[in-house]
Amino acid sequence: MNQIEEDRRKSEMNQKRMLRDFLSMQVHEKRERQNVEKMQKVHELDCVKTQLEHHNREVQLIQAQNDFKKEYENKIKQDQSRLSQKYKTEIKDAINEENLKTETSLAFDKYKEQEYLERKERERLAGQVNQTQMIFKENEKAMQNINSRHDGTQSVHFLDNLRDKNLQNFMQMRLNRMEFQDKSAENYRKVISVERESPHSRNLSTDVIAHQQQAEIQDRATKYDIAQSQLKSKIKDDQKQWQTIFDRERQARNQAARDQFNLEKELMDRAVENYQSEVRNRQTATRRRQQEYMEQIQHQIAITNDRKLMESIKLNPKELITNKRDLMMAKKAIQQY
Repeated sequence: MNQIEEDRRKSEMNQKRMLRDFLSMQVHEKRERQNVEKMQKVHELDCVKTQLEHHNREVQLIQAQNDFKKEYENKIKQDQSRLSQKYKTEIKDAINEENLKTETSLAFDKYKEQEYLERKERERLAGQVNQTQMIFKENEKAMQNINSRHDGTQSVHFLDNLRDKNLQNFMQMRLNRMEFQDKSAENYRKVISVERESPHSRNLSTDVIAHQQQAEIQDRATKYDIAQSQLKSKIKDDQKQWQTIFDRERQARNQAARDQFNLEKELMDRAVENYQSEVRNRQTATRRRQQEYMEQIQHQIAITNDRKLMESIKLNPKELITNKRDLMMAKKAIQQY
């Protein structure tokens, strides 16, 4: 009886241990499934994050392209406005030059030329007088500073230098006045020679000058149009070139981003597949161990039942051996079946 109780106690302990192991394996499998689901969710979130980053990079590239386009258009507008202003200035200068030539070349406007030259000379002389006064004032200030800082010998040298400088300025003004008188005489001789010419020759020379001026203006306008068309074509070529380079770089960046995304996705899928394979292998091993445990439990139960049956049937040793042999043969037959 003590042996039977001991065996029963061991059998119950084994059953409890196997049941505890079975429950622990169930808990472990549940945790493994939760970990797999968590890994899949993390992988999905990483994929969404990568897609959002890729989309953000594309948006930034489009924004940079738009900014570059606006900047380039503003530059083109500035260049066009500058060229238009330059063209207007050249046309205005040409018209002023034509008017000036017309005023000074006609025979009946000879006095206008003389008045214009005299007015220019008066303005120049007034400017020289003002400049001379300014120089004289500066020299006085410098002389006062030197007299206050140095002795009398140095001030005497300064006065000598100042006198020489004023003499040079006076001689230069005299030479300029003589040159202006020579130019005035030359212009007067030209006017007299024009008056002595015949009206037909004067009209002919005036028409020739007018045609020359018109041809010059037309030539300038043609050159301006050619330069503007060349600038526009150059701007368009540069814009096409920069656009091609920008598109090529954008395609390269997009291709690199796609390759990186595909590589990361492939690595992540491979890692998830390996992890799932390991989980399946562990689950298979767990199920195998569970099956073995169940078989052991059933075997232990069968042994216990056989023992209880044999204890309940009180037979002699010979019958016991025979019944035991028959029982073993029956078990083998059942297993083979």
